[in-house]
Amino acid sequence: MNILIVVPYFYPALAYGGPAKVVYDLARELAKKYNISIYTTDVWDEKRRILKGERLKSRKNMVVKYYSNIINSIAFKYRIFTSFGMVLSYFREMNKYDIVHINDVFVLPNLLIGLTAILFNKPYVYSPHGVLDPVRTRKKKLFKTMIYELVAKRVLKGAKKIVATSDEEKRVLNQLGFDNVLTIFNGLPTRKFQPTHKFQKYKDKEKLILLYVGKIHPLKGLKELVEALKEVPFSYQLLIAGPDDGDLANIKKIISKYSIKNVSFLGFVNDNEKAELFGISDLFVHPSISEGFSISILEAMNYGLPVLITKACNFPDVAKHKAGIELKGANLRDEIRQTLCKLAENPNMLNGMGKRARVLLVNKYSIESMAIQVEALYQRLGLN
Repeated sequence: MNILIVVPYFYPALAYGGPAKVVYDLARELAKKYNISIYTTDVWDEKRRILKGERLKSRKNMVVKYYSNIINSIAFKYRIFTSFGMVLSYFREMNKYDIVHINDVFVLPNLLIGLTAILFNKPYVYSPHGVLDPVRTRKKKLFKTMIYELVAKRVLKGAKKIVATSDEEKRVLNQLGFDNVLTIFNGLPTRKFQPTHKFQKYKDKEKLILLYVGKIHPLKGLKELVEALKEVPFSYQLLIAGPDDGDLANIKKIISKYSIKNVSFLGFVNDNEKAELFGISDLFVHPSISEGFSISILEAMNYGLPVLITKACNFPDVAKHKAGIELKGANLRDEIRQTLCKLAENPNMLNGMGKRARVLLVNKYSIESMAIQVEALYQRLGLN
């Protein structure tokens, strides 16, 4: 089987968040059995592109093609991708592929590939990665609203299947009028990376070490998190690792206003640096207000770190398997503060949750499990 994966950001552009990583890991797993081609762009982050020497080299059964964006800066800030070369490539090469798997919704080149597939009756599946969540769509710009109404709805309707990352995302997509939806949870390789020794200065047995890894975005709940630390009666260290995505200045302003201590911004961290952070931390915090299905939560669980999440993270298995704590989110700041106080008073709770987190990750959320389900989807479409 020859499979084409279309994604606007791909390894090593991990600053774009979880989808870049999960698509990379999935492609590597599928390439063990199938011929995988990847169309992506040359984005690295807001400031620069991926240089030719930094690009992932093609390997057996996996070929990656990086297409240049006409304007790189607007890709990171506004998610406007201008890599129309991939559309021309698909037009020329479409007969090579048995199926196309398109990722992300508000990407014009991706949608044009979808329209081309419809025009020539070529099968494709679509993974929105949670971007149609109502909390996110309420803040859509006019440009993206127009793209959705004029193009995206048609392309999503034409997909053989839309792949949701959670049952909640499936419910949202059903409410939007899409009945061709299947839930496949994100997966993660269970291998671990060699930790660095860059952040040992933050290790302190006398403090509750809290870790957040992800983009610093208004929907990630970081405002409520730092405000919850204003008057807690225990010693803590909050480590925030990830690139700014529009909310860093606001978070720093809140920290300064209330003189909140022991909050450190570490910037983007690679896999080895994350391995160290998971090792020195007591609790992974991800109080998101809107989420598709966070890869960083899975990464923390892989290292046996208990997680503090919200219901909006769409990960009910955490509470079900006692691998962490799920907050309702009604009064998020107070919920976080009360929960952290409880955990600080009963630190033994963290060890048990961490062990169960690792077991849950291995048994249900491995990349192998995800690949099996994606492969089954392709086969059900009669493409084996």
